Amino acid sequence: MFKRYLTTVFLLSLAILLSAQGLSTIEEDVHRFILENGATLLVLPRTNVPIINCATVANVGGSREEPGITGISHYLEHMAFKGTEQIGTTDIESELPILAECHRIFDEILIEQEKGKDADQELLASLEQELEDAIARADQYVVDNEFNKILDLNGSRRLNAATSMDMTMYTVSLPSNKLELWMLLEADRFSNPVFRQFYQERDVILEEKRMYDGSPTYRFANYFMKEVFDVNPYRNPLIGEEDDIRSITEAQLRAYFDKYYGARNLVFSIVGDVEPERALELANKYLAKIPAGERAEPVVFEEPEQQEERLFSYEDRSQPYIMIGYKIPPASHPDFPIYSVIADILGQGRTSRIYQALVEEKQLAAHVYSYNGAPGKVYENLFLINVIPMQDASLEECLEEIDRQLAILQNEPVTSEELAGVKRRVLMRSINRLESGLGLAVQLAYNEALFGDFGELFSELEKVDNVTEEDIIRIMNEVLVPENRTIGILTTESR
Repeated sequence: MFKRYLTTVFLLSLAILLSAQGLSTIEEDVHRFILENGATLLVLPRTNVPIINCATVANVGGSREEPGITGISHYLEHMAFKGTEQIGTTDIESELPILAECHRIFDEILIEQEKGKDADQELLASLEQELEDAIARADQYVVDNEFNKILDLNGSRRLNAATSMDMTMYTVSLPSNKLELWMLLEADRFSNPVFRQFYQERDVILEEKRMYDGSPTYRFANYFMKEVFDVNPYRNPLIGEEDDIRSITEAQLRAYFDKYYGARNLVFSIVGDVEPERALELANKYLAKIPAGERAEPVVFEEPEQQEERLFSYEDRSQPYIMIGYKIPPASHPDFPIYSVIADILGQGRTSRIYQALVEEKQLAAHVYSYNGAPGKVYENLFLINVIPMQDASLEECLEEIDRQLAILQNEPVTSEELAGVKRRVLMRSINRLESGLGLAVQLAYNEALFGDFGELFSELEKVDNVTEEDIIRIMNEVLVPENRTIGILTTESR
């Protein structure tokens, strides 16, 4: 038995060593270029298949939004596929004046709506009909989804986009001989975007919001963030408030784009069958032509320090749900890896402590999960524990058992086996990241945008490996304490 244990430890240590060497080798193979306009280009050659995996990350997300324009980052993600002055239109000279007319009419509608009860309903009806007619006239020049179709016809796969509280990203995989095409398209849409079909896309986004708002747990999570944060921009829903979505104008969208989508806030990442010198040559030809803009500075706010535990209940047509959130520092803080280790030990996987206690042993919950970095990582964020209680379980018992498990972790050092398990899982996540070219492209660009250094991707293993039992006890007693937490309880709405 002891011999088998030594063999396991040896193999694990060897695997970690080999993985660390592999990560180091990959890091050394990444070429980082800063273009004349301030854009960053990352290139990682992988010549095993004739594919390039491309990611573009813009350093802008929901956390940069102000009251009145919540959801505008997500709105822009949608509009980025609507084309440019060259793509998506049959006659740009005829289209642009009609689009301007649409926006003028919409501005008049908003002015009248702001009068509230005194608004002239007949005038509003007339303006809305005018807008509908103008949209129809503009649509006659639109080539639907031409941007996507160009990529599809050239062998694209996994074309996608996503908006988070911190970043917006666009991804695609292409045959390696389409590198120049990708750069041409990216340069065009970040230099000459035309926000056509603006009002149709607004309706698409509103429908998407209605779909999300139809989920009781989604509504509860949004309410939870507003209870936890007073001024932190993470308190706002990523998709935006409905009134804001309805009232955002094309001029506001354009101003937001001009402010945050300049080259200084863009990171382009390519992983695959690519020569760095050729990539740089093409980048200088295309990507370097994107307007530089201003570098986006961190959002300045002062979240009041929480002095006592917050507890609230929320009724909805749903099964019970518990969220426990502790305010923790941003991902750039040296202690952040410790929270990752604690989250793994407490509530990630079937062998984690809270899962074993609440699900396996006492059968109080159907599922539990803990994680850090919610809902973003640039600013102060949350360490969350989520619990789905069994239908007839006592919520008080669930909370008591969680507190008992937290108290154990506050006072008793974790075992070497548990720490080894965490490091093994981090190792496996690192290996998985190496296997996906597109995932690696995204991670490189994301870490460059988040930390200003793509190398943070490769240092995770070492940082987690350096976490000690004393670190865990310190954080458990200094940060993961009752006065720094908010408990939200979703209960089934009484009929």
